[in-house]
Amino acid sequence: RDLVNAMELSPNPTTGSMKVYFDLKTSGFVRMEVLNTLGQQIAILGEGHMNNGAHSMFWNGANQSGVPVENGIYLIRLVTETGQSITKRALVAH
Repeated sequence: RDLVNAMELSPNPTTGSMKVYFDLKTSGFVRMEVLNTLGQQIAILGEGHMNNGAHSMFWNGANQSGVPVENGIYLIRLVTETGQSITKRALVAH
């Protein structure tokens, strides 16, 4: 079953901080990740049980250690407890 209605990134491209908006159809466990173009995890923006409806998370343009990432394309991925995911491309240009 599809748990996510939509996901949007703003601003995109970003020079620093980006807001990730998403809408869940049903409640469940979700994890928001930032990946590089090789599919390697750069950061986890948040994870846990969330109720249905609109939510948002922030990405400060840094990796999990707090170091700003290089300019380029990154993938913002929302993964649900059923293993389904939705991915958007983010452009970082400091």
